Amino acid sequence: MSIKFIWNVWTSNLFLLPRINSLHAQSRLLRSTISSKSQLNLALMRINNTDPIDRLIVLDKLIQAYKLWHDIIQHLSKKSQLTLGIKIDSIFLDIMELIFFASLSPQKEKLPYIYKTLRGLDLLKFFLRVAWEIKEIDNKKYIAISKPLNEIGKMLGGWYRNLLKENSHQ
Repeated sequence: MSIKFIWNVWTSNLFLLPRINSLHAQSRLLRSTISSKSQLNLALMRINNTDPIDRLIVLDKLIQAYKLWHDIIQHLSKKSQLTLGIKIDSIFLDIMELIFFASLSPQKEKLPYIYKTLRGLDLLKFFLRVAWEIKEIDNKKYIAISKPLNEIGKMLGGWYRNLLKENSHQ
């Protein structure tokens, strides 16, 4: 009887060995897949002549400003939320979309997207100023959201000038 008990314990542990090996193989396959995808993305960025670091900084700053906006919109009056708030929110989303398209476009097609983004950013600043002037946004919140938007404007302006310079040389 004790031999049979030991035999059952010993055979039950054998089933774990192939399973551990298969999990290890799956993990290695997943790591190699992720690694190859990231290498492919970097290669595609090099082909498109885009600088992923600059693109991410602009988008990160815009997302941070959008988070501030979401904190601000909750404190607007109901009437302003449904008018000015929706308009400002829509412009934020349009700017994000344009930056995203510009980052994925070939070098020669980026210029119109960046131009539209700059115009949208100016419009966004205008509507935020209107909200501040009608006392829907207090001074502290207006200053807090204006700082990242000014930095984004400088970054986009530099990107635009760089594209103009590159396109004029071609």
